[in-house]
Amino acid sequence: MADRADSSGDKLSVGQSKRVAIARMLQTGAQMLLLDEPLAGLDHESAEKLVHDLNRLADTTHKAMLVVEHNHDAMIPVCDIRLTLTEGRLHREDLEGKQWGR
Repeated sequence: MADRADSSGDKLSVGQSKRVAIARMLQTGAQMLLLDEPLAGLDHESAEKLVHDLNRLADTTHKAMLVVEHNHDAMIPVCDIRLTLTEGRLHREDLEGKQWGR
């Protein structure tokens, strides 16, 4: 993104705009990142790249992330717990992704 530092926000792609939003969240010093549909509007390749970037971010910052995402299978590399709401029932699934604090 450094090569786009002088670009106007309206010149960024959807994926780049999402990365800028995440970078802005990091600047707040928050210990938890809340991500609402981070993969929405992204093509498959861009979604994979963002998941990779979020995974790397999780590894380097150790910040908790709460992600709301309809494409929840795509987020498995980033998550250690998945909560799904199905027909009004909440289900918890421990995943093999991140293994913090276990």
